[in-house]
Amino acid sequence: MENRIARLEARINQLEKEVAELKKAAGLSGDKGKKAPMSGNEEALLSACESAGAASKRVKIGKLRDEMGWDAKEFDDALDALAKAGRILLHQGSMGLSLSNMDSMFMGDNGESFTEVSIP
Repeated sequence: MENRIARLEARINQLEKEVAELKKAAGLSGDKGKKAPMSGNEEALLSACESAGAASKRVKIGKLRDEMGWDAKEFDDALDALAKAGRILLHQGSMGLSLSNMDSMFMGDNGESFTEVSIP
């Protein structure tokens, strides 16, 4: 019985570590004061979000793309990093997946289409 309890305690410890890693990766850890430093692009995009009023309302991703004038990968990488760090929130929209709409959205890791951002 003691052997089984020891194995269960070891498994619980492992699961607690995995949960902590997942929370950190999702930006949900309670450690808000120790966020990783941002890249220059991330800082510039966050500043653009703030200037557009994302702290008090949702801002269209297409508007930010136009404002920044970056290539799509550069913009998407910075947006994704900010979202994963918990510095911005991505909001889904009901926009169709046509080529004309692709510049107005951000595609998530699981195929979600996000059309707006806000700052938590």
